[in-house]
Amino acid sequence: MRPLLILLTLAAGLCSCVTNGGLSEDSIARFYDVQVDAFLHQDQKTLCAQYAPEYRGFERQIGEVAERVMPSDKASECKNLEQLFAMKKRVDEARTNGDVLGVEFTLERTGVEIAPDRKSADVHLKAHLNFGGVLIADSIVVEHLVDRGGQVLSVASETEAHVSGIVAYGTAAARARASAVAR
Repeated sequence: MRPLLILLTLAAGLCSCVTNGGLSEDSIARFYDVQVDAFLHQDQKTLCAQYAPEYRGFERQIGEVAERVMPSDKASECKNLEQLFAMKKRVDEARTNGDVLGVEFTLERTGVEIAPDRKSADVHLKAHLNFGGVLIADSIVVEHLVDRGGQVLSVASETEAHVSGIVAYGTAAARARASAVAR
């Protein structure tokens, strides 16, 4: 009986390793594929679910008018997405000809460093966002991902974004210019 118990324990351990082997190039690629698809479909719930509760981000935005540094956490990232998608909806509704604001969002992985234990990884990315011309951002990103029970989550990121478009000018100017674009 004891050899059978040992064999079953080993089989269970092997099964656990096969089903949750930690981070891999494939699991990281799927994480970003989901992110791009969710953004293009304005799926805020899926995007917010990709952040760990303790997420911390740091973004340096370099614009035509000014440069600003913006720390963030999960709540602020989710709020930013909500505001961005709400702005798109307002602009789309204000257009009298039925056109909608076109959105481009691409991510290119330029490097992946997976920890030996496969529980975390640093991913280097080039990101491009063109939110209908009202916000254009070309960014270099380093994101720290973790595997939590088979779920890939972002726990930290550092971004340098070169931004342009009417949203990049500041809130009051952005509203005025967005209103002009909507007409």
